[in-house]
Amino acid sequence: MLRLSTPALAAALTLCVHGGQFVETGDHHGVEMVLTGASLVFHMTEDHDPLEFTGSSFQAIIQTDAGTRMVELEAEGTTLSATLDAPLAKAPGSR
Repeated sequence: MLRLSTPALAAALTLCVHGGQFVETGDHHGVEMVLTGASLVFHMTEDHDPLEFTGSSFQAIIQTDAGTRMVELEAEGTTLSATLDAPLAKAPGSR
């Protein structure tokens, strides 16, 4: 069970500035994933400041009932993005 105090919950929600799901590592690197239709975008931060990735190379590993595949991500500014061949199905119980 995950419990967040009201201040912690409010802080976590403010980090999702693009409407996605946000995680932060122990070394203060943040990743917000936004999935809209067939568009997959990652917004990256370091100590809550945008982190520059232009010219870098990244891949995403996507696992579905159909199997596992790797997708090349385009790095531009502080975002990593890909256009998928089809929208991903939502997980059971997700909104």
